[in-house]
Amino acid sequence: MAGWERKQQLVNSFDSSSSSEEQIRLAALCFSENIQCFESIPFVTIINSNKSQKDAMPMMLTAFDLLLKYATNLLSPKRSPKWRAIPTTSGNFKARIDCMNGARDILKLIGYCEETPTSMKFPDNVLEPDRPKVSLIAAELLIGKVGVEQMLRGQVDWNGSQNSQQMDWNGAQDSRQVDWNGAQDSRQVDWNGAQDSRQVDWNGAQD
Repeated sequence: MAGWERKQQLVNSFDSSSSSEEQIRLAALCFSENIQCFESIPFVTIINSNKSQKDAMPMMLTAFDLLLKYATNLLSPKRSPKWRAIPTTSGNFKARIDCMNGARDILKLIGYCEETPTSMKFPDNVLEPDRPKVSLIAAELLIGKVGVEQMLRGQVDWNGSQNSQQMDWNGAQDSRQVDWNGAQDSRQVDWNGAQDSRQVDWNGAQD
């Protein structure tokens, strides 16, 4: 299967009944095969702009995980009426999402493109999320999350090397040097409820 076909399969899975395990498998393949899997999210830029922060990788993993939950909940037929706005002033939002450079840009990509002093929200004239676009961003968030997990496990280093080979983000894996500038799963979360005994609130926090 060609790389772009694999990614499209992952995108389509967010609008179907695919299991989270299958989604994670597809995301891992997309990341490891070095296809041009990030069309919308500037993954490499996000990594480079955050890697100097303290505990950068765990921080980015948490942010990617919560951003993915926001995206997948927009695709849920049971989303809360409160889905249109995300409060941004709480300590949890600041500590778990806003701490990552680029996080707000990702929220804008899935539709929260109006900012107020206290929130990010959908424009009043937008009645529904753009499902194809949100599915694409959800897929890229999952691929990015898998990538960060691999970095945490030491499978991929800051310079893009994987298993002693250098990764060319424009093509196949080979021995060339690469310039990186070039939920745990994706299960649905009820914004007013719990997932695996962990509460998820409107600030993106998990207790």
